Amino acid sequence: VALLPFQCYEHPNGKSSMTAYPQLVCGEGVHGTLLALGATFVVVYGAGFFTVCLIANWWAPVLSSQRTDFLECFRFLVFRF
Repeated sequence: VALLPFQCYEHPNGKSSMTAYPQLVCGEGVHGTLLALGATFVVVYGAGFFTVCLIANWWAPVLSSQRTDFLECFRFLVFRF
């Protein structure tokens, strides 16, 4: 959903519209606000998930021996090791 403002298609008259909401012309009106919100969500959620993965990998050797729920929560990171 956060990437929708970045997906535009071009009209024959040279303007472009969002693919999800064709009534919104890219670069005009509320599209700038949607771009700012989309960029913010991508950075916050992307960086947040990446940070949680880094911290989980950092603490994995210690927490995996102490807490079994850690392995259940972060199985996608540690299941092959």
